[in-house]
Amino acid sequence: MFVKNEPEFLLTRLVPVIELSPWDYQSVERPAPVGSVDESPQEWQRFWQLSLQDAGITAPAPHPNAGSFFIKVEDVTESSLITKLVRQAFESDDLPIDDADIDDINETLAPFSGGFVLETGEHCVAPQCCCGLADLCHWQDFANWTSEEWCMVWIGHPCIYGRRISDSFEISSLTDEMAKPEDIKPAFAVPVQSLQAAVLDAERIVHDLRERIIAILDTHFSDRKRNEAIARTLTSTTSQPDDEA
Repeated sequence: MFVKNEPEFLLTRLVPVIELSPWDYQSVERPAPVGSVDESPQEWQRFWQLSLQDAGITAPAPHPNAGSFFIKVEDVTESSLITKLVRQAFESDDLPIDDADIDDINETLAPFSGGFVLETGEHCVAPQCCCGLADLCHWQDFANWTSEEWCMVWIGHPCIYGRRISDSFEISSLTDEMAKPEDIKPAFAVPVQSLQAAVLDAERIVHDLRERIIAILDTHFSDRKRNEAIARTLTSTTSQPDDEA
């Protein structure tokens, strides 16, 4: 059964999130909780919080639920947190933050891991493995999809598929990226205009994070172009949102 175009779809959101892996930040080796995140969400959340505290991070609430390693980009506002995230990104890619030039940054530095949580009504689809802020482009492409054929929307693997049926997008359940069209099953529907508006809002949120990163880097490094390259690469943004252009 599909949820139709009802007022709840006015609340459709595409929430940008950044992944903070506990193993990237912990300085004390501690046993991981027994069981999966679904089985023991509170235990995993505590494990995550303690690991981040090793690095001096008091993390915002996990999103979309307890046990997640994601935090909302909107919550990444404190300069100390942004500084730690940027430094960790350089360390993960074996780049010296003080000396890397723009070419090194463009070629080696990876965007923040995480992705985008689709929330609409009672449905919530979170990023999967191997996804990040760079994958906003897939949501942007899908928001302009006009075909009734299934289109893969990369949210990591497993991924989801979507197709346009009249004034709605049908969204599949989590599906293997090599699935045949006949094996893809729709799970719910989102009005086209609602998803398009959600994508624009996600663009704005990620762009705002880029500007916050630049402002903080400017307090540490004098090369503005280099600071912009760092922020642009970490957030995978190349221009301002359409409503600010």
